[in-house]
Amino acid sequence: MKAVIKLLLLIVLAVAVGVALQDTTGYISLVINDERRTVSLVVGVLFLVLLFFIAYLLVRIVSRLLNAPKNIETWREKRRTKRDLDLLERGWMGWLEGRVDIAEKDFNKLHSKTRSEQRQVLASLAAAKAAHQINDDLKRDEMLQLSHDTAMSYPELFDAVNTVKAEILLDQSKSDEAILILEKLNETHPNQIHIRKLLLRAYKQAGRLREVIKEARYLEKKKKIDPSYAKALIENSATTIISSPSELLWESVYEQLTSEEQSKSAIAIAAARRYADRNDYKQVMKVLEKSYEAEYDEQILQEYVSLDVKEQQPQRLAKIQKWLENDSQNPDLLRAAGHLCLLEQLWGQAERYLIKSVTIEDDPRTHALLGTLYDRLSKPEEALKHWRHGSSAVVMLPGVSALPSADTKNDPLGPPDMKSLDGPDDHFISSRAKLQTIDKNEFSEDKT
Repeated sequence: MKAVIKLLLLIVLAVAVGVALQDTTGYISLVINDERRTVSLVVGVLFLVLLFFIAYLLVRIVSRLLNAPKNIETWREKRRTKRDLDLLERGWMGWLEGRVDIAEKDFNKLHSKTRSEQRQVLASLAAAKAAHQINDDLKRDEMLQLSHDTAMSYPELFDAVNTVKAEILLDQSKSDEAILILEKLNETHPNQIHIRKLLLRAYKQAGRLREVIKEARYLEKKKKIDPSYAKALIENSATTIISSPSELLWESVYEQLTSEEQSKSAIAIAAARRYADRNDYKQVMKVLEKSYEAEYDEQILQEYVSLDVKEQQPQRLAKIQKWLENDSQNPDLLRAAGHLCLLEQLWGQAERYLIKSVTIEDDPRTHALLGTLYDRLSKPEEALKHWRHGSSAVVMLPGVSALPSADTKNDPLGPPDMKSLDGPDDHFISSRAKLQTIDKNEFSEDKT
């Protein structure tokens, strides 16, 4: 195109010169050997322009002929590049459309035909991933090895090969091998998010929970992972570490957690139980109280009440009563207060807390505590009523609550205490009835 433009400019220039000289009467003499030729100035100029034009064309033709091999090779390279790109595009389109077997064939064809080593690496990697997806292990391993060997001279491609290899190893549950590759990649590319995500997956798969916590926290900080997923990973991993009897350094893991993480119910309960194993009940109470005050959780409250430490009962009762000042209508808190009052034999307070709790929420656990309270107060009818409520709610048998009370008046053998004691079960029933009577009498005497 440029040559054509130049030619047109020369023609225009020649015409302009011709027009400028059309009224000129001058002459030009040409002497060739002994001959003289005289022509007008216009003809002479036009002749020179024509001569220049012919020379220019000859130079262009010769240049084209001399550069023909190079131009042909350039043309061929463009065609090869276009073919490679077409194969690559077709392969990826097939992959995206789910035609993985066809995509693999296109990638293999690209690998065998392309003269570009970079494209050979890309093609073999893509073919390896496609073969992996269709479970062609032999082809997958072959293409991986080819990509590895070719990429040795290209560091940026070599990292890509190792990344793909690590992904495939993780799919095969070979987490230890994958971790070796990924940790080396992470040393050279510490801020590459994809590698960090693969490391998180590998550590999780290998059960290396300390590293899981570290990677999850890093990715959450970088906002490259769903926060709820990251928090769940941290909570589950920390809980597992702390709960494990074989974990000797669980406390260091717990102390490295943030205050928010320590307050999670699962983590707090696990830590409280490990402190309880040491008989460090002050620390147990501190952990559970911190968790409850950070975010209300019934599990924490239940764990707090169920501590089998009599010395700490008054302190726990005082703490719960303090919580009740700001949450007086919480049935769980009221039940917990009643439970601790029952353990402290504060019958009147226990009754008030439990009655208020069951009024707000009809919970079988509260009925069970009321049944125990009234049994201790020698009120069998009240105790039986609440135990029935509790058992019917727990068992959930259809129609049981509608059954009338047992009527033993017309029983031919009479009430249980009047039956003939012929069988071994009857003797057991009689003996148990006597023991219960003795216990009640003793309880009444103690109260008086």
